[in-house]
Amino acid sequence: MKLFAMMLAGLLQGHCPKEFWQTPFGDVEASLYGAQRLVNAWSRCTHDLTSLQWLASPHTWEGRYEDKFFDSLNERLDEVLVMRETHVQLIELLAADTISQSAAAQVFAPFGQLNPFHISEYANPAWMTAKAGFESRMVPIERRISQQLQEALRTTILPALTAAVAQHADRASGAVMQPSDQNSMSGDQYRTSTDVMQVFKALKRYSGLLCRSAIAAALQDELLAVVQQIDQYLDSIQSSFEQRAQDNHRLQRQSGAGTTGMNLPSIVDDLMWALQCQQKAEQSMAALRGVAGDNRKPLAHNAAVLACQAVAKDLVKELQAWKQTCFSEWNATTVDKLSNIKMDQSGKLMDMDNRNGRIKLHYNEDLVVLLREVRQLQSIGFGVSRDILAEVDTANKFYRHGLLLKQVVNFYNNSATEIIPCQKPMLLQYAQDFENVLLNPKDGMGRPITWGNSAALEGYVRRLQEVAEQLKQKNRSCNSLTIDAIHKLITIFGVE
Repeated sequence: MKLFAMMLAGLLQGHCPKEFWQTPFGDVEASLYGAQRLVNAWSRCTHDLTSLQWLASPHTWEGRYEDKFFDSLNERLDEVLVMRETHVQLIELLAADTISQSAAAQVFAPFGQLNPFHISEYANPAWMTAKAGFESRMVPIERRISQQLQEALRTTILPALTAAVAQHADRASGAVMQPSDQNSMSGDQYRTSTDVMQVFKALKRYSGLLCRSAIAAALQDELLAVVQQIDQYLDSIQSSFEQRAQDNHRLQRQSGAGTTGMNLPSIVDDLMWALQCQQKAEQSMAALRGVAGDNRKPLAHNAAVLACQAVAKDLVKELQAWKQTCFSEWNATTVDKLSNIKMDQSGKLMDMDNRNGRIKLHYNEDLVVLLREVRQLQSIGFGVSRDILAEVDTANKFYRHGLLLKQVVNFYNNSATEIIPCQKPMLLQYAQDFENVLLNPKDGMGRPITWGNSAALEGYVRRLQEVAEQLKQKNRSCNSLTIDAIHKLITIFGVE
C-alpha cells in the first residue's frame, strides 16, 4: 500500500507544471481538486480495508494502518489549495488597488520553480523557507484586505444577513399553518430563504481570507456578529421544526394519510420538509467553518462559535431522527394495512351492484396512493421494505390497465348524465355493444378474465376501449346535431 501511495505522489509530481506558481489558478484548479479527490479516496480505501474488511480475512490485519508520507502529501495538497484560493480572493478584492494588486502578484515569488509535491526530509526545509517568505509578503496585503472586508461586512453582508434571518424568524414564529399550506411558501418567503443562502455564498467566497489569523483578528467583532446571526437563524429553524413536530400528527394525521396543497402525500411532504431544514442546518455549519476556520485558528475556540456549532450538530441529529421516526411509522402502518388493500390476481375485474346498477372495479384506489408514495419516497433516498415493494410491483403491473378500466367504468356509471334521454334510442346498438363487452370480461375460451391473466386482460381492455370510444364518438355527434337543431329552432322562433 505504501508503494501505491508513492506511485500516486510520483504521479502528482510528474504532472505538476514547472511554472506551477506562475500558472493561473484556473489552469491548475481542476487538476488540484482531482488530486485531492484521489488522495481522499485512497485514504478511505486503506481505512476500510485495514479497519473492516481485512479483520475477517484469513490473514487478519493487526493494528492501525499509518503512512506518514501519504499523510504529509495530503496535508501539503491542502496547503497548496488554500494558498492558491486565497491568492485568487486577494486579486478579486484588490482589483481597484493597483499598488496592492502588484504586491499580491508577487506573493508566490519565494517559491520560484519549487515543486510543492516533492516531500522528503531534504526538500522540506526549502518548502518551509518559501512558505515563510510567502507569509511575510502577505502581511501588508492582509492589512489592506482587512479594511476592505471590514467595510463589506459592515455595509453589505451583515445587514443583508440580519434582515434575512429576521424575516425567517418571523415566519417560523407565525401562526400554525394548515396542512394544505405547510409546503406552499409565498414568493417573499422563498426569497427570504434564498437570501440567507446568498449571504452564505458571499461568505464562502472569502473563507480562505477570513481564516487567516491576522485578518480574523482584525475582523473578530464582525465575524462574531455573523456567528450571532447564524445562531439566530438556527434558532428559527429549531422553532419551526418543533412547531411542525408538535402539530404534525394533530393536523395532518388525525384523518389518516392525505395530501398537501402541493398534491404530495403527507409522509413525503414531511420528509422533504425535514430534508430542507437539514440542508439549511448543514449549510449553516459550513458557513461557520468558513468564518471560524479549523481548530488551529483562535476563533474556532471561541465560546460563541463552539455553542453555535453544537446547536447546528444537535439540530441535524434531531431532524435525522425525526425523519426516521416518520418513515418508520409510515412503514409500519402500511405493512399493517397491506392485507386490506393487496391485489387479488385471481379475482374478477369488476362486479355490478344490483341495487343501483353501478359497476364496481376491483382495483383499490389505496394501491394507487401507495404506488405514488413509494415512488416519491425512493426518489428522496428512502428504502422501502420488501413486503411493500412486492405489492407495489404487482400494482404497478396493472396500473395502466386499472387506470383505463376506471375511466371506462366511470363513463358507464355516469352514462345517464352523459347521454341526453332523447338520443338514447339512436345510440341503443352502440350502448348494447359497449355493455356486452364491459359486463362479460372473458377470454377467447370463454373463461372469466382475472388480473393475473395479463395477455387476456390486454386484449379485453383494447376491445373495451374500442366500443367505448365508438359510443362516445356517436354521442358527441348526436350532441353536436342536437345543439345545431336547437340554434336553428331559436332562429326560427325569432322570425316574425
